[in-house]
Formats: sequence, C-alpha cells, structure tokens
Amino acid sequence: MKKMIRTTAALLTAGMLLTGCNTGNISGTPGSRVPDEPVAPSVPVTENDKVGERTGMDLAGIGNATYDQETQDAYLEFALSLYNHSFEYAQANENTMISPASVLFALGMTSAGAGGNTLEQMVNTMAPGQDAYSLHAFAGDYNRRLNSSEDIMVRSANSIWINESKEASVYSDFLDYVTETYDAQIGSVPFDPSGVETMNNWVNSMTNGMIDRIVSDELTPDAFMVLINAIAFEAEWSDEFSEDMIHDGTFRNSDGSTSDVTMLREEEGRNYFETDFATGFARYYGDQNEYYFLAILPTDETVSANDFAASLTAEDYSEFINSRTMDYNVIYELPEFESDYNIGLNRILQDMGIVDAFDENTADFSNMSDTGAYITSVIHKTHIEVDSEGTRAAAATAVFTGDACVMEPDNSRCVILDRPFAYAIVESSTGLPLFIGTVNSL
Repeated sequence: MKKMIRTTAALLTAGMLLTGCNTGNISGTPGSRVPDEPVAPSVPVTENDKVGERTGMDLAGIGNATYDQETQDAYLEFALSLYNHSFEYAQANENTMISPASVLFALGMTSAGAGGNTLEQMVNTMAPGQDAYSLHAFAGDYNRRLNSSEDIMVRSANSIWINESKEASVYSDFLDYVTETYDAQIGSVPFDPSGVETMNNWVNSMTNGMIDRIVSDELTPDAFMVLINAIAFEAEWSDEFSEDMIHDGTFRNSDGSTSDVTMLREEEGRNYFETDFATGFARYYGDQNEYYFLAILPTDETVSANDFAASLTAEDYSEFINSRTMDYNVIYELPEFESDYNIGLNRILQDMGIVDAFDENTADFSNMSDTGAYITSVIHKTHIEVDSEGTRAAAATAVFTGDACVMEPDNSRCVILDRPFAYAIVESSTGLPLFIGTVNSL
C-alpha cells in the first residue's frame, strides 16, 4: 500500500470586519455537523457609482494585471517572515505548521476592499516592493494553480460571509472581483449560532473534515463580515514504502526526552540538499511529482527546530532549495507524525506592518463598503498527518537509530530525522512552500 500524507492548512479567517467598537471572536472549538453550502445574499448589494472617488484599486480595470518573478520573490519573503514571526508566540517544544498561501489568499481578498494607507500597508507586507495589482495577479494565479492539479488532491477554497442585516452596504464590484479573482463563494447569513454553524460547516467540508471549526459562538450580531480561506492537500507518495522500509525507532525530543516512533526508511533516495546550516532530502507525491515533502535537518544538533526556523530567511530557504543535487545516494529516515496547530495573527501582522487595518479609527476599507469596517481577528489553524497507511502493525521489524547509518564516504549521504527538524510541502514548479512547519517532539 502506498504511503499517504494528508495535510490541511487552514482556513485562515482573515478578517472579521466590524462597523463599531464591539468585537466578534473566532475560535477552534471542535464541531461535528454535516457541512452546508453558502447561501446567496437575499437582497442586492450596493451598486455604487463612485468607484473613481475611492482610494483603493480600480477593481473593474484590474483584469489585465500581470506579475513577474520579483512578485513571487517578494511573496516568498513574506512567507518566511510570517514563519519567523510565528515563533515569537510558539512554545519552545511545540510542533508548528503554517500555510503562508492560506494567509495570502484570505488577506488578499480583504485587501481588495482596502484603500489609502491601509491598502499600502497590506500590500507592502504581503509583497514588499510590489504594487497592489501585481500582488493580486500573483495571488489569483497561485490560487488557480493550486486547484488545477489532476494528479493529487489539492484544493484552495475561499468564501466571504456577510452579516445578512448589513449585506446592502457591501459594494457589488468588490464581490464581483473576489468571485472572479479568488473564485470566492459569497454567503449571507445571520450572525447568530445558526450562521456560525453554517460557516464552520463550510470549513469542515473544504478541509475534508480535518479542521471542523474556526468561528466561535461568541460572534456578535453587529459584526460585519468574515473572510475565510481553506486549503486541503491529500496525496500518496510517488514511491511506496514497502514493509521492510518501516521500522521502530527513537526520536530525541527538544526537551531532552525520547519517544518511541515508527520510522520510514529509504536507502536509494536521489534528491539531497546541503548548506552550512542544514541537510535534507525531498520525497515526491503522485505520479507527476507536482509537490514534494522537503526535510530540513539543522546541522547544529543542539538547536531546537523552532529556534532554527525562527532565523530561517527567504534567502536561506532559497539557498537550501537551490542546493539540490542528484550526485549522491541518499539514506534517510522520516518519522510518522501528526500535529495540530493554531495561532492568532493579529500581533504578528501588525509587527510586520499591517497596522491601520486593525484600528477602527484609521482602517480604510472604502473599496469594500460604505461602513467603517476594520479587522478585529485573524486566526490560523493547521493539521498534518504523516503515516504509513495500512502498514503500521507490520513496522515493528527492527529497532533502528541514527547511529546505524553506514555509508560510503564519497557516494552516499545520510539524513536521519531522529531529532527536531523543519519541513515543508513544496510546489515543484516554483519552490514555494505551501505548508512549512517544525517537529520538536513526538
């Protein structure tokens, strides 16, 4: 049976935008209802003729916008910076994972409704040095590319949920734009427990049940809008792990303790990475190799994965990706693992430069609505499972540790993930990390 990895990044609720001082909340309390589909607004949204007087993008004229490699590089800088900042709020021995793409899409939809300094700060954070049109051209293309795979299951789903009591204040060209560019589903629901259930059911459905809840029951009736992205990834390894490649092993946790784990061993790998700060390997998914699992093992055995990842820059990541060589036979071991992670991004995004959007007095979302909207909460949740489906019981054939790696000096390289490491799920054509995380303890 082939090795299966299921990864879900979640559903960033990028903005709960309010018209007043009261705040609504977003939460991760589990839910279990069968998913519902979004419902269409019951009345037309505002047909506003004053597009030219707004300080945001010309949403009607953005269709021909393009982007280049500089825009993609700028996004990678944002992705790694977001990753770095997240460790300021992570526990020392905590396993982490974020999806920069999920954050990009949810904030991208939100920024389409922004203007003035609010728009400028959001764009300069998500794509430093680029303009809003290039950012949205890249984000729209990236979202479509994720949904174009015919080999494995990759889905990026976007939705906007409008408080049904305020739907007439939302500009129609804003909704038309996010529908066209981000393929967003638009829902109009009461902001009460029934509306919360509908939004959470959508998240549950779009993530194949791996993340079932993100909006809490404390969502206030005067809240304005919730924007959500959900990414689900599910794929088999390109090459299966046979039973003789599965062993019992020991993982050295970052707190000094050890854990018994199941190790997946490969002795004829070919994709090897090495820089001064790390070694690693790649293992592909599916028949067309559109994505791969990238292991990043710090050279310093004393450092925790979180401390290592907190200092990993976009330049470091690019250097590591570009160090790939096929010259060696790679012997590696990957532990089976599963983890969930959630983090509030308000402080992080403010530290990165998105300031005005969170302030009810300075936020400018005049390209979205004629109300005084601002962002109150940004929550990010992820889930990952790496296992050997159907072969776990047969894995107890030997006890194998890192000391047992024997190789010929010039022809082989060895990467044993029996201590804290970083990893990414990488899009092969661009090298962009769809998910990026750390394993500190098992």
